[in-house]
Amino acid sequence: MLTTLSGLAQYYLTECEALGRGPTTVATYRHAINDFLSCVPDDPAQLDRQHCLAWLAHMRRQGKRPGGIASYQRMVWTFLRWLHRGGHVEVDFSTIPRVRARDAEIHRPTAQPADIEAMIKVALHQHEVGKDTVGRDLE
Repeated sequence: MLTTLSGLAQYYLTECEALGRGPTTVATYRHAINDFLSCVPDDPAQLDRQHCLAWLAHMRRQGKRPGGIASYQRMVWTFLRWLHRGGHVEVDFSTIPRVRARDAEIHRPTAQPADIEAMIKVALHQHEVGKDTVGRDLE
């Protein structure tokens, strides 16, 4: 019987391949799960919620983008759910809230009044000379 998280991860990834997941998908899962395993104890009995949260914080400190963190988290949480359903861990750690990439990555530049005034002047000038912003005739 497998008794380490690294051994269970290898078994999980083999199962994913056997069930028809594509090679790119399995490789991406492997990368995400190995990143997770590098931050947590190898004994499934020692794994706790704090380890999972520490891994998420570790990725943030490494400068990973929220979208990348969310993708890794989704893959690792699938593995954690598999561990729980298989009876390898008592707690379903996949219930820890997910990083929401779409909210975290929205970037709305703020235009200053001077910027808006400059844009209006350029647009008015282009209209006055009969050209669009790339120099084509407006007619």
